[in-house]
Amino acid sequence: MKQLRTIRKERGIPVSSMAELLEISESTYRAYELNPPLFRMNQMMILADALQMELEDIDWYRPYRKEAKVRR
Repeated sequence: MKQLRTIRKERGIPVSSMAELLEISESTYRAYELNPPLFRMNQMMILADALQMELEDIDWYRPYRKEAKVRR
């Protein structure tokens, strides 16, 4: 299960496109993407459909956190 931001970036989809799909501002979309529980169910379904994924394949529960780099 991957986080939405990771999926969007891997596919090269700009924030503006995702925000337009949901008819919300880019700043609102960014806030939702960093804290996915803010998305409404209908928004989750729109995004999953646009990404051609099942709802269960996207991590809607954990806030986005950048992977920590391991120091050696």
